[in-house]
Amino acid sequence: MKLIVDSESWPMWARNVAFPAAPEEYVEAAVDRLMTSIDPYVGKTTIIRSQFNAINGVRMIYFETEQERKYYEDAYSRYLEAIDKLEASDTRNSKFMMLVEWLKFRQAAEFCRCNFLAREMYHDVQEGYAAMAAMCFKASMAKVVSILHSTYKVPRSQIGMIWGGSQAFAGTAERFSTEDIQRVLLAAMAGDEVPAVTLRKIKQQLIFDSEGLGDLPPELNLGPQNPAKRQLEIDRLQRGEALFGLYSFKAGGVGLSLHHCDDMTKEKVRRKRGSNYAYLEDIPNIPTRPRKCHATPTFSAVELVQGLGRCPRLTSLSDTIQTMYFYRGTIEEKVAAAVSQKLKCLKKVIRGRESWEDIISGRNKAYEAAPPPPDVERINGNDMIDLDDGGGEDEDENND
Repeated sequence: MKLIVDSESWPMWARNVAFPAAPEEYVEAAVDRLMTSIDPYVGKTTIIRSQFNAINGVRMIYFETEQERKYYEDAYSRYLEAIDKLEASDTRNSKFMMLVEWLKFRQAAEFCRCNFLAREMYHDVQEGYAAMAAMCFKASMAKVVSILHSTYKVPRSQIGMIWGGSQAFAGTAERFSTEDIQRVLLAAMAGDEVPAVTLRKIKQQLIFDSEGLGDLPPELNLGPQNPAKRQLEIDRLQRGEALFGLYSFKAGGVGLSLHHCDDMTKEKVRRKRGSNYAYLEDIPNIPTRPRKCHATPTFSAVELVQGLGRCPRLTSLSDTIQTMYFYRGTIEEKVAAAVSQKLKCLKKVIRGRESWEDIISGRNKAYEAAPPPPDVERINGNDMIDLDDGGGEDEDENND
């Protein structure tokens, strides 16, 4: 008699499939057993060979200044202290609050990368690429745009933002005076009841002000973004009018295409019958550029897969170089390992090789390995993970 898997029988069924490991562990044999058991219910997709590849890599970077290191380590220390308090309190919402503290630390960690990402993107454009960045948090995206605008003199018209925008950057958000902030914080310390929304807004204002985001120029146009404005930002990128593109991992999960193509240009490439490959001699005539994509860490394997699937598409006109950055010698090394485990599960579940697989399988050599610098404080210190060569693999047409 077949077991009907429902909410009640699922725990027992999952333990049997995973045995002798725990259900949350990655064991290749367990995933094989899982896929064998559900094979009749798995949809099959047509495998189509793409003309160009995604060249993916993981880059371990070092803090560039002592201030940057301290900002990161202080944020991590605050996270650990908050977790200790929550574990000791054992309140009903403690697990949710732990997640909140983890998100706060991740946002601080992404802030640390903003100067690095802005500089990398600027150099990419100087080298003839269209520079893209996939990020987790709106505040750090706004900071990258601010740095590009103020430090590298990039006009907003050269930057495409696919992120939904935020009222916090609209110039109309509620701001508290220094006196009001002191009064509210003193009241909270004295044990008086203060609305949680007020404390949250004050904390956001203090963080934004400390990061130079409290008074961004209105020409950056970072306010709320409706679907029509979002499409205008995408169109400018796809026509080649904008050379810098930033998108959130959340936005990456809605069928977004930001690849090097001729979809919105007057000039078109000829396509070969049968394969639909572009004639190579036609590609230089297209006024759009090859993509280089920079990604910040995300703990969600699904977000990672979606985010790394926006720039390399089936009809791309060039290889797409994509790099995810982790800080060497920090908790991020463990995060990278955890994400890798999740991706290994997805690799088994998804039939047909996907471009994001190179992040964990080491099939492409995006860069040569470099030994860790003797002084981790040196400017631009970096360490590349060596990736084996590979290419010309089949791609799944439906990688949304």
